[in-house]
Amino acid sequence: MKKFRSLFPMTAVGALAVMMFASCADDGDAVPGPDPVPPVEDAVELAAVGAQQTIAIPVDEPWEATSSADWLQLSQMGGKGGESVQIVAARNLTGVARTGYIRFGSAMRSRAHARAAADSSQIVVHQPAGEADEAPGVVLTAARYENGGIYVDIYNGRESTSTMQQLASESAAFPFTDPNASTPSKEPIIYIKKGQTYTANPYVVLNADGVAEGKFSIAGEASVNTLRVKQNIVFHDLDDLANEGSANIHFTDGSTIYYGGGIIERTTLGNVSTTPCYEFRSYNTATGEEKTYADIPEDGAGAMWDGMPLIVGPSGIYSLSGGKWHTAALRSATPLAASVEGNSLYVVTADNIETYALAYDGNGNMTATAEGTTVHGQYFAEPTVTSDGNGTTWLLDDLFHRAHALSGGTLRTTDCTPTDSLSNEFSFIGVVGNQIYAMDGGAVTRYAAGIGSPEPLRMLGAFEWYGAVECVDGRLYNFGGLTQYRGTYTASQALRRFSPADYVPVSVVILPD
Repeated sequence: MKKFRSLFPMTAVGALAVMMFASCADDGDAVPGPDPVPPVEDAVELAAVGAQQTIAIPVDEPWEATSSADWLQLSQMGGKGGESVQIVAARNLTGVARTGYIRFGSAMRSRAHARAAADSSQIVVHQPAGEADEAPGVVLTAARYENGGIYVDIYNGRESTSTMQQLASESAAFPFTDPNASTPSKEPIIYIKKGQTYTANPYVVLNADGVAEGKFSIAGEASVNTLRVKQNIVFHDLDDLANEGSANIHFTDGSTIYYGGGIIERTTLGNVSTTPCYEFRSYNTATGEEKTYADIPEDGAGAMWDGMPLIVGPSGIYSLSGGKWHTAALRSATPLAASVEGNSLYVVTADNIETYALAYDGNGNMTATAEGTTVHGQYFAEPTVTSDGNGTTWLLDDLFHRAHALSGGTLRTTDCTPTDSLSNEFSFIGVVGNQIYAMDGGAVTRYAAGIGSPEPLRMLGAFEWYGAVECVDGRLYNFGGLTQYRGTYTASQALRRFSPADYVPVSVVILPD
């Protein structure tokens, strides 16, 4: 799948007055349960040949929508509240009338815990049967998003009875071969006989506006209707940083990210050779300005106290003042993470949490006085460190699927259950406020802190995400890390950004022509 690209908001055209019905309590699933369907006479009527009408969203806060049927969708399946959108029904070839409904619910509540929120609304849609003597040609009859992909049902109603009627895509937006493959592959040959329906799973190539739109064909005859996929911008590839190393140390102060340390290069062919990095830089997320500071005395973990960067290394604690690093205290043991709360510094090691009192001496230099050590009782595999934008430092452990919040000198752990217990494709993205984000089997999943139930986001594809992560103003910035080429690992300078607040569920509709 292509990476996410821009999507401009849809312009409201007007509003259609429709009857709203209070729903039963939410069953917590992404797809609505079998609630009683209101009488047909109270429903919105859409033509059998496929139609769309403008409706007003009955929710005045961030919302998400789900459909009871693959033939019925909205032009956008989520938003900020109060929008006008299109409700769209595909062509009805079933020979019977049908009824479906769109359910609206608050996006502020996790779908995994929606049982406690029975406040959603629904719009019921009725569609009459089509004419039996119609010869519709090639028709897209249903479409859906499922597990990170798009599926579309393609019906062959062509007059030809040949068995060699080959399926093809009429748009570069929906190829049947991987557009990102390093080695080109042949398009699969698929034949659809007259009267048959085939479910295709094409790749989706979003344009600069976050839209993919096009037709499919059978034996060269294009479909009478069009598939459109829309997705909001949540991911950006930003300009490269000027870092030298892999940014093992990183922390934030307001809109500024401080980073440095790590390694410059490591060669693993034959003998392992590593070149350490001692540079220290900052990047202002608001202005894009980068600054360079004095080299750090040793690698480790970092934090900010009283507007002053400090580094906790395996041999000491250091503060940056007057363009120089000053030794505030000596210590031993490799630090995994550091966090400052008030005048207290907490340092996490493999076994303990060390506490230091921070102050100034008579010369105005920072001092760090050891106050005690406690055993945290956790076992880490290869944890990464990040912050959540609210001042809390987190240790994220991909192997054990655990997210540890360092607060008040203790670790508060959230066990993040994967959606597929048999899959080993799990890696944390970062933490925004009280929400933990992870890549789970190629899809993005979020968890509420303290609650381990997965909530998969309805998003297309996955984005490149490796190295260090920090949260600033509700956005996750990804930088540093290592890239590999022929056995040599080098520091990455790529800068990426994920904006969870901009997430809207992917929209899949079949547009009537």
